Amino acid sequence: MTETLKLGAGALATVQVARRPILTADDQHTPLGYELLFRDSGGLFSAFSEVDEFRATSEVVSHSVLTLGVDTVVGDHLAFVRFPLAQFVDSTPLLMPPDQSTLELGRDVWASRNRDAVLARCQDYRRRGYRIALADFFWTASCQPLLAIADFVKVDLRGKDTDEIEATLAPIREHGCAVIATSVDTADDRDHVVSAGVDYVQGFFFSSARVVEGRELPGHKVAYLQLQRLAYAEDMDFAQVARVIKTDVALSFKLLRFVNSAHFGFRGRIESLERALVMLGIENVRRWVSVATVSGLSSPGPRELALVCATRARFCESLGSRLGVATPHACFSLGMFSLIDVMLGRSMADALADVSMDTEVTDALQGEPGALQDLLEIVVAYERGQWDTVSSIAEQHGWPETELIGLYLDAIEWGREFFGSMAVAA
Repeated sequence: MTETLKLGAGALATVQVARRPILTADDQHTPLGYELLFRDSGGLFSAFSEVDEFRATSEVVSHSVLTLGVDTVVGDHLAFVRFPLAQFVDSTPLLMPPDQSTLELGRDVWASRNRDAVLARCQDYRRRGYRIALADFFWTASCQPLLAIADFVKVDLRGKDTDEIEATLAPIREHGCAVIATSVDTADDRDHVVSAGVDYVQGFFFSSARVVEGRELPGHKVAYLQLQRLAYAEDMDFAQVARVIKTDVALSFKLLRFVNSAHFGFRGRIESLERALVMLGIENVRRWVSVATVSGLSSPGPRELALVCATRARFCESLGSRLGVATPHACFSLGMFSLIDVMLGRSMADALADVSMDTEVTDALQGEPGALQDLLEIVVAYERGQWDTVSSIAEQHGWPETELIGLYLDAIEWGREFFGSMAVAA
């Protein structure tokens, strides 16, 4: 990601990009794609819920897409990008790669007076291989031709009762479009829309804690917490850590696969767990154990939960180190365990009682005011495209907002690669 970071002084200095996950509505919550959220230095957005308040520019989209590359932001998933009317009809979407792009039409587009032009454009884009999504949807007879060619329809079902939901979804189902429920940011939101039979959910519901008092942790989660405590002990004992890892064949395989990867380039294949730990060294072992712990604790929940934690960890570490907020290790732990309450189904205070971590990190995770807590807040705000909060915190501390885009994209790629190394081959 070094090349991306170097672009901070050029085109990327004026662009910020975040993403909002769209996941399947089943228990696996497999990623379908991400809605991209853009902002340039003038405060212009190309994807936002209030499309009438903000307008997008082709420059923002072209800088983001052509300079960054869609796959940098979304991996091998779909990119959902919302275009206002003027840009949608003037071929700006053609800047996007058709095989990986879903062109999103807000109400200002699909309900505009220029329906014929919009429909003709949709038909042309579909012929070129693009997918079409209608957002902010409500039924009118005039939108029927667009429903006939749309792949996805986005609906906000918050506050709707059963009859209202059925009335909203019936015409969509009749035309065979997949339904994406938006603004699904809590576990209750998720239950509400899944019971309605939607196909996909968009939002951060998986990072919302649902506390269950008195529930015992499954054995595998207890083992991961034990591993974390041993690795984070002040006088870490490699032999003790190795003994815990040996009890899990899959975890042993992952460690050996990790240490023998091209990333380290050690001479000769390492077959011993104890030698693998020694060769990695304390900091790399703690880093690997952190990712393994979060991956294990988040199971059988959405993979996106663990991936968000890994991305936050790298983002916090990179930004915190540059700003001198705390040690790289503390900043990394701050992001990596920022959702441990969600993984354990406990309050943050109770969840942190089961792990070994620096006091300054546990204080920040519990909302104690300070630079570390602000670091986590700006990382989470950036992740969710809450640009006003990002700007406010950056201005308060004098932090360079223009550097965030490079650090964020580096964090996404790092998280993706690190979790790839954690996957067990079939």
